[in-house]
Amino acid sequence: MFKTTTTYKVSPTVRLDKIFTNGLPFNAFIDKGRCAIGATHGEIEDKSRCAIMVVPNISILLNKTLVHPEMDIVYGDKSYEDVVTMLSVRKPGHKIMTTPEGMRKIMNAVEKNQRLDEVYNDWFLLLDEAHTFITESYREDILVPFEYFFNFKKKSIISATPYVFTDERFYKLDYHKITFEDDLATVCLINAISVAGTLDFMLKHPELFPANVHIFYNSVTEIRDAILRAGLKDFTIFCADDKESNNMRKLGDLAKHFVAEPSTASYSKYNFYTCKYFEGWDLYDTDTTVILVTDVYKPYTKVGIDKDKQFADLQRQINEVKHLLNNKKKALTKK
Repeated sequence: MFKTTTTYKVSPTVRLDKIFTNGLPFNAFIDKGRCAIGATHGEIEDKSRCAIMVVPNISILLNKTLVHPEMDIVYGDKSYEDVVTMLSVRKPGHKIMTTPEGMRKIMNAVEKNQRLDEVYNDWFLLLDEAHTFITESYREDILVPFEYFFNFKKKSIISATPYVFTDERFYKLDYHKITFEDDLATVCLINAISVAGTLDFMLKHPELFPANVHIFYNSVTEIRDAILRAGLKDFTIFCADDKESNNMRKLGDLAKHFVAEPSTASYSKYNFYTCKYFEGWDLYDTDTTVILVTDVYKPYTKVGIDKDKQFADLQRQINEVKHLLNNKKKALTKK
């Protein structure tokens, strides 16, 4: 299917710079096998080339700039004029990270600065977390990077849970698949008759968890209701602060517990996240427990098996990943 196929079998602790010793390969479709393996980190650190890295959400941009303040980022709040100014100066090893929606702004600024041939011929374009082009297809401009992708002489696409796209131009790329000698992690599936009732039990029994709990539940309303039912006092809410402030209105008095970006300083015993934070950032917390919540009667809360894998890799010091879900027919029972 692809131009070539290469498979690597390594220890789960091996990072990409040990597999690709000269940096990420060009013109490649990379199944990196797990998250947090050093793809964007390695590219940012590689000052031998300029690169544009496309990631799915703003949280990743802000998270990465905490460690790499020298990197430029582009997203909705960055004006076109600012991007034009940014690209008016040539920087050795220039690194730009952007959301998919920011890609057109970058390329228009490149053209404005008469650098189009340079960027297409010499810069590296990396599409990270590439599965989100499918899983977040509801976003109007999610596919903008593909308007430019095949014009780059040096380009690659990477994901820990990739989809193979139907466009035949992808088959001209080299396929790299990374596999592991041991299991990466275990996800505990909890199939409940009542998702709300089971989550309520968990929230009311903090002694079940050795340290902080991070709960990924894609509904501000359901998060609010769960907090109020359990009578929680020690909690933080991470969700999108939309321009119309709809989420803040839904939270009501709980909005005072809203924090824009996760950090170790902002964690509470219970931490709730909507889909803005479902992947691509680094959760550093000791002995933490992750709970993914799916209610099949509320389709927007559904978390697929690909996200189980993403979350299993999200943490550096993991205690356990649990996926709380239900079944339309009946809860599973042991035989």
